[in-house]
Amino acid sequence: MDDVLFETDEGLKSAKKAASHENDCFMASVYFRDDVLKKYEGDRNYQIGDNGTVQFGYEWGTFRGCYRVANGIIVVNLGDLGEGLPDEELEHWKLYNILPSEVDLTDHYTDFRFTINRLVRSMEMVNSQMKNKIKLYYPEASHFNTDLFNDNLFDLEHADYHLRFLKKVMNESTSAEEFEMKVVTLNCLVIDSVNTKLLSKLLNRLDENVKYPSSTLTLISVKPDGLNDKASKHYDSFIRPLRGLELLKRFLLVDNIHEQYYGQKVVDIENYNNSRDDFHKLIKTEFENLYKWDTNEEDFENQKFFEKKMNEITEKTSNLKLLNKFRNSSAAHGHSPKSIQKMNKDLGLEEENEDYSILFKKLLSQVCWDIERIPFELNTSILIKEYYDDWFNDALRELETGKNYSSTFDDMLLYLGYVPELLSEFEEQLSKIAEDKKSDEEFRHGLANLIEKISHHGGLNSQTIGDAPVYLDCLVSNYEKNPLVTLSACYNLILYSNELNDKFIEEIYPLLKKSIIAANENEDYFSQSVLALVIKKDISRINIEEIKSILVGKEIYFDELWFT
Repeated sequence: MDDVLFETDEGLKSAKKAASHENDCFMASVYFRDDVLKKYEGDRNYQIGDNGTVQFGYEWGTFRGCYRVANGIIVVNLGDLGEGLPDEELEHWKLYNILPSEVDLTDHYTDFRFTINRLVRSMEMVNSQMKNKIKLYYPEASHFNTDLFNDNLFDLEHADYHLRFLKKVMNESTSAEEFEMKVVTLNCLVIDSVNTKLLSKLLNRLDENVKYPSSTLTLISVKPDGLNDKASKHYDSFIRPLRGLELLKRFLLVDNIHEQYYGQKVVDIENYNNSRDDFHKLIKTEFENLYKWDTNEEDFENQKFFEKKMNEITEKTSNLKLLNKFRNSSAAHGHSPKSIQKMNKDLGLEEENEDYSILFKKLLSQVCWDIERIPFELNTSILIKEYYDDWFNDALRELETGKNYSSTFDDMLLYLGYVPELLSEFEEQLSKIAEDKKSDEEFRHGLANLIEKISHHGGLNSQTIGDAPVYLDCLVSNYEKNPLVTLSACYNLILYSNELNDKFIEEIYPLLKKSIIAANENEDYFSQSVLALVIKKDISRINIEEIKSILVGKEIYFDELWFT
């Protein structure tokens, strides 16, 4: 096959020759319309990255040197293109190659990838919290009558399709139609993915009436006798439970009530099992009182608590409500200039704004903020030690056999927040796993982050870490990847220590010197803060003359270091 030539910022050049360095154009920029990726979208054999990369397993792909530079435009280094793609794929990409002169690099565009990724991580965190909530309050959930029980609050199984579209950039010339499609897609990703089957099943365990709005309960209560089949079917068509966002809000309210009753009273499994039915009856009665208050304004004892919680949940999901409202407006009749002004006002933007990219960016950010607050609503105050033992054991098994360490370490951090002694109880198991995975960089980084986060609350000290070589090795080896995480952990480990561990000081002292010498101002500041704390705890641990020589010409941030 003849060389495939591409228009680049250095003229018409061969990708294969650039890849083999037969010309000096490896880093020449080649511009493409991002329509080039449509061939691969929807096909699970391909992975499409945020930057416009495409990958066919480990066989071929634009693995690097690929970026989005303007609205609808991807740029790739010519050599990376020739290295990564086979000839038939180069022919395909050739069809979408454009002249550099056609690309307006000053064109304003808005890139949503960071916020979208943040949103998805928050939804995954909600799912993790939900799993824990189900284990705690609904242990019988695994026996639900279903072939495949899905205990995720947000069903993200088919999210990839929505994410690819949402991550496409927008600019000031974006049309109203594309904006409306973005709103509809965001609604599909967030609101339509609420697992209503799961929420309905969980609420049914309490009382099936809880999942209905007051207006529907009134209809149910006044259904006349003697209706024929046709009339009865017509009547029943109005009996619909809450759905989507409203069902989620109802579940969050029920969950808050669970916390009010359970969290204050349950102390162990026996107490939990003996009292659960009574608690459920109590909660059912409270929701019956809520219905009477809502329909007939009959006051009840816990009315103010219910009002407070309902108002809080409404406020914390107000942006999700706004998204749903915008979506319904888009589906019904599109957005008129007047409705766009109203949307701008609702989102705190200038009413005259006509840039849909700015409007969508603000909406996306607000929706993300609401999702980020849901895990706090799902937090539990109930503490049954036996359950946390089981969950921590499950997390250790996932670390041992799995590869997705990030979410597992997040779960462990959550458990340790409630039961800090879990770390010492399971230290031998965790140490063994860490020893087996000491060559796994992702694992070491995850464990170092866990240590750093725990250290903030005094859950660890230098003695604990110093006497556990695998933890100390992990923290030290993480220094090259993320020195600030290591230095922050060292500060807290020393802060909460009565005396400093010899092995710990021996290992971290060289890192402190290295960071002070480093040109990075943040590293210098953090390392000086750790050094000052060591001096305050035990100045004999420091080689004063050596530190003096290192600090020559440096800005001194802490009084303890003024001896220089």
